Amino acid sequence: MMDPRLGIIEVNIQELNPAGRPLDKWFPLSPVEGQKVPPTGSPSVRLKIALTVEKILPLREYQELLDLFLDDKLTCATALAKATVSQLDEVAGTLVNIFAMKNRVTDFVRTLTAVEVSKTGKLLLHLI
Repeated sequence: MMDPRLGIIEVNIQELNPAGRPLDKWFPLSPVEGQKVPPTGSPSVRLKIALTVEKILPLREYQELLDLFLDDKLTCATALAKATVSQLDEVAGTLVNIFAMKNRVTDFVRTLTAVEVSKTGKLLLHLI
């Protein structure tokens, strides 16, 4: 199987402004180990990237909330599946990160899917 990566880009974090102003720059694309360098020279990729610094409380400050999110019934996933679409994206992204941290993304997605399928079944019964 071929390696799907096109190459590697190295970004010096010292070049990024912590105030969040984006850096707009062309970066050389280095070949992945085992790839041949193109005869016409090294390709490059233009990136517009920004560094943001977010201060958060230590994990112990969130433990009670984390326990609530990760309960055995995944109540938060069930509640999220009942939310409106406009609310769903932002909250779901944050929850996916929380569940990923605990290696439980599959449980989270499975619960969301089950609730969605259940809602579809109820909708079909109302239409019949």
